[in-house]
Amino acid sequence: MPDDPHHFDFDLDRGIRAQVVEKLESSPLLALNKNVGPSESGIYALYHKEQLVYLGKASKGTTKSKRTLRDRLNEHVGKIGGRQNIALADMRCRYLTFYSEWWAFAAELALISHYNPEWNASGFGSKMPGAGRPGTHRVSPWDSLYPKRSFVETIGPVRTLMIKSHTVNPASSAIRMKSQCGHFDLWLFTMSVILASNRPSGFSTRFACFKNGG
Repeated sequence: MPDDPHHFDFDLDRGIRAQVVEKLESSPLLALNKNVGPSESGIYALYHKEQLVYLGKASKGTTKSKRTLRDRLNEHVGKIGGRQNIALADMRCRYLTFYSEWWAFAAELALISHYNPEWNASGFGSKMPGAGRPGTHRVSPWDSLYPKRSFVETIGPVRTLMIKSHTVNPASSAIRMKSQCGHFDLWLFTMSVILASNRPSGFSTRFACFKNGG
């Protein structure tokens, strides 16, 4: 009855969109760091250089992974931190929590429809079939723009520490060491050792010491 002046069809999508957009944009804009979000379900927005580029959700009650907002944001911190041409310092985020898991799905769809974020169709969240997913050979647009860092770029500067006259148990096939190296936070290495019958108990070796967090 589109011509009936007394008839009304409630636009649920528009109602949800207007409310959730208003609430999201009034929420704090936070630096995208480790453990920035709560262990709850909800939706989140990522901003690159002040521009909203990605919208996602976390629904711990309806997914097998049980991932929370904190889990999802931590995944993005790890992914972005290991890429070239982009820096975590340029990233910000907002998030909203919901009591109902259903509202997380509804809010995500409403926000994507409203903002149409660039990264949601780029393969950043691994939701593009066949692109950017493990085991596939296709390279997503996001991966092309922000390729993975090399191993050396990821771990940062390398320092070495000489350890002399370390006593090895001839029956042991490995040495595990944990210590500190200067101002570097933590290092832990396992070195497999093949011991010949004439190997002396004391020998010199060299361990690499990597900065924690790269």
